[in-house]
Parts: sequence; structure tokens; C-alpha cells
Amino acid sequence: MGIERLLLNILFIILPIFLFQIFFAEKLFKGPKVWYTVVVGLFASATVILCMTFPFTFLPGYIFDMRSIPLIIATLYCGYKAGISTLAVLILYRYYVGGEGFYTTFYTYPIITAVALICVPRFRRAEKEKRETIALWLAILSSSLVLLMTLLLLPEENKIELKFVQFAFEYSLIQLGGIWIAVYLIENMRKNIMMQQEIQRAEKLYAMGELAASVAHEIRNPLTVVRGFLQLFGRQQIPVEKQGDYIDIMLKELNRAEEIISDYLTFARPQIESRERIEVGEQIRQIAGVMTSYALLKNVDIYTETEDHLFLELNRSKFSQCMINLMKNGVEAMPEGGTLTVRAFRQDKDVVIEIIDTGKGMSQEEIKRLGNPFYSTKEKGTGLGLMVCYRIIEAWEGKVEVRSEKEKGTHFSIILPALSDEL
Repeated sequence: MGIERLLLNILFIILPIFLFQIFFAEKLFKGPKVWYTVVVGLFASATVILCMTFPFTFLPGYIFDMRSIPLIIATLYCGYKAGISTLAVLILYRYYVGGEGFYTTFYTYPIITAVALICVPRFRRAEKEKRETIALWLAILSSSLVLLMTLLLLPEENKIELKFVQFAFEYSLIQLGGIWIAVYLIENMRKNIMMQQEIQRAEKLYAMGELAASVAHEIRNPLTVVRGFLQLFGRQQIPVEKQGDYIDIMLKELNRAEEIISDYLTFARPQIESRERIEVGEQIRQIAGVMTSYALLKNVDIYTETEDHLFLELNRSKFSQCMINLMKNGVEAMPEGGTLTVRAFRQDKDVVIEIIDTGKGMSQEEIKRLGNPFYSTKEKGTGLGLMVCYRIIEAWEGKVEVRSEKEKGTHFSIILPALSDEL
């Protein structure tokens, strides 16, 4: 019955470690150290009380248990605050339990705590294997001191027998095994948390790299327009009356590139800071004019069909960003040429803008993944451009619907709340 009680103590020691790992470890490792110390101290104190509540009574007035293990663990991993508080709980509860063995506790466990505190700096610098070794030596010291002090304080008539020697061996062996299991579990828990932190850090670095690539992808849209006009300036004579218009378009595209950079700095929480009333047909025709030169290079014709007096209240620049992105995606979906149609019409209280291409199309699975970060149907696409479009449209209380069929093309519908055509 006695050894079974000591093994039950080992269960009391292991269980809080698992509970700590499940409910507290990850949060406390990232949070202030004081909370980590408080929680470990509470767990260690509760374990000490449980161990002393279910002891093995070998001699009258004396109880033997594994209370030294949570005391040593709390001291090594959290320092003097957790160690001393656990020691105080241990002594007070042992006094409450009563019996002659209280004096063994009173003389022995402060020494164990003091030695553990001396070992703390070396323990924290050590590798996993050396930490286990330090904890095992402290367990040997603890069991030896407890047994020695018990023998010293026992009356002469009770200083016995072979049975005590056998118990001392089993007690020491179980204590060694218990502290090794505890340290092994804690070290693996710490290793797993550190690995998770490294994985999260690597994912953040990967996301930063993808974000940088997507910024370049988005900025390439307006720069492509500027490059096209510069090539026109370099290869042929441009009438003087058109030069000013072309320069204005290039400046607008460069400004848009600057705004795209600002969008990506806050893309997690896109804020539409300024809105204005725009006429959809006029804006679409202007964007189609900008995209025409790029589309012609891909052997794609752009057609626009818009109703008159369609008004929206939104940010003009961001609307252009979304439309250019979607139209450019449509053009690139037709590598062998085709037709891109942009329509705008009123439907009940909404304005519907449709972008229809005759390209390679998408499967239903691909449609479901559109708008997710880092997913793109293009070989070199990042998917973040389309994701930003989705988020901007959602911020305007609109939605995007997509229909597509393989080898027959894709149909994007942007649905936004309409404004009255009355000024």
C-alpha cells in the first residue's frame, strides 16, 4: 500500500504539468514573467498539498511522499519567488498535518530549497541533458537528507530494521524516477513551444516575402501603363495636343502606385478614408482607355456597355485599383487573345458591374478559393491583389459573385449599393 501511495504522488506531479501545457503554457511563455511565476507557484503548492494528503506512513508520526519534486521544479524553473512560496506552503501544511515528523520537514526542506536556488543560474544556462542531471542530483540530495534526518530524530528504540533500508531504497528510486519524468515532460513542453514560436516566426517572414512580391505585382499595373506611353513617346511622334493628356495619365498612374503602397501597409484593416460621388459609366470608360494599350499587346479587345446615370459613393482611386486589377486578370486569362466585356447597369437598389472574359475559365474549387491570401490561378500571381479588391468592396458594403466554366471564360459581378441620380 505504501509504494502505491508514492506512485500516486507521481501522478499528482505529472497531471499539473499536462494541465499547464494545455491551458497556460503558450500564453504564459509570451506574456509577462510574473504571471508565469504565479501560475507555476500555485500549481507547485497544490501538488505539494496533494502529495502530503496521500502519503505513506512508515513510522508513527512520520509521513513520506514526493513533495520535494514540485518544490525543486518550482525553484529551478521560476527562481526564489516560486521556490520560497512553495516552501512556505509545504511547511505550513506539514505543521497542520502534525506529528513528530514535522521537525524533519522543518530542518530538511529549507536546505533543499537553498541548494536548489544555488543551482538555478547553472540550471538555466544548461542544455536539456544537463538540466535533467542537475534535477536528479537534487532529488538524491533531497531523499538522502529526508532519510538521514529521520534517522537522527528517531528515538533509539525505533531505529530499526531491514524493512527501513528496503523502504529507503524504494523511496529514493521512486523520487529519482519522478523528478526525471517531470523534468523530461517540462523540457519537451518548452521545446515544443519554442518550435511553435519558430514556425510562427518563419510564417511571418514568409508572409512578409509574399507581401513584398504582391506589392511589386500591384505596382507593376500602373507602371505598365506608364511604360507603354513612354514607349509611344520614344518610337513615334506624338501630336503636341495629345502629349499633355498622356503625361496627365502617366502622373495619375504614378500617384495610384503610391496609393497602392499605402493600401498594402494597412491591407489587414483597409480604411476608406475619403469618398466621393462618381458616375460609373464615365469611370469605367476612362479605366478601359487606360487598359486598352496593355490589352492590345495581348491581342484582347475591350468593350464597355454601361447605362447612364449610375452613381456610387466611394473612393475613386480605390475603385480604379479594383477595376484595373480585375480587368488585368481577365486579360491575362486569355493568353491566346479574346474579348473582355465590361458592363454596368442598375438592379433594384444596386449597381452591378460585370467583367466578362472569354479565357480559360476556372473550376468550382478554384472559384471558392478566390480572395484567399497567396492563392492565384496565375503561375506567378500572389492572390493578394484580388484579396485586397475583395476587402475594399466589402468595406463599401458590396459583394463579389463569380461564375466560370473551364475553357469558356469567367464572369465577375461586383454589386454595390447605388446612389440616387439626383444631385
